[in-house]
Amino acid sequence: MCENKHAVSLWGPFPDYLAEMARTRRNERFLKGVEIPDALRFEPDLARACANADIVVLAAPSQYMRDLLGKLAAVPRPANLIYVNVAKA
Repeated sequence: MCENKHAVSLWGPFPDYLAEMARTRRNERFLKGVEIPDALRFEPDLARACANADIVVLAAPSQYMRDLLGKLAAVPRPANLIYVNVAKA
């Protein structure tokens, strides 16, 4: 998405890990050896991560999806916001 010039924000439940990924531009826990594009913005605040989004990609493990959706329900969003679920398991 970043390569296609889309603005992309990544939210996660662990702000310290987001800060580490922002600093190193890597996610060595889950994507060893993959460099994260400079254009990707890390955002510890879910509302800010979703602000101005046209599409929200849900890429959490399925056992955490209910909790994530509960958090998303509290975030202001346009009625036509598109959610794409890519959860596994």
